[in-house]
Amino acid sequence: MVEPEDIEVPDFRIGMVLKLKVKIDSDDEAAYDDTVRLFSDDGEYDRTLQVRDGEELEEGTSTLTFDGIIHGKTYSVEVDQGEEEYGGGKYFIFKDRQI
Repeated sequence: MVEPEDIEVPDFRIGMVLKLKVKIDSDDEAAYDDTVRLFSDDGEYDRTLQVRDGEELEEGTSTLTFDGIIHGKTYSVEVDQGEEEYGGGKYFIFKDRQI
């Protein structure tokens, strides 16, 4: 299960692409189906990626790449842990942050 402290949010000045680095316990199969959603407050941008779809740059991490970000909009990032037997649910990494 991906926890809030497992996601590194970089500085937004990187342009029209946002990369989120997610720490994953390789022994926790349930973490690989967790999803991360980036969306704008006006609904024009909305994209959801599964942790398993990220690029593994180093062992125990998954880097999710959100491209096509529209500059000047307000965005939120939400993680959905799914229905885990020991918890789960949704939480925000950040809300209403302008890019």
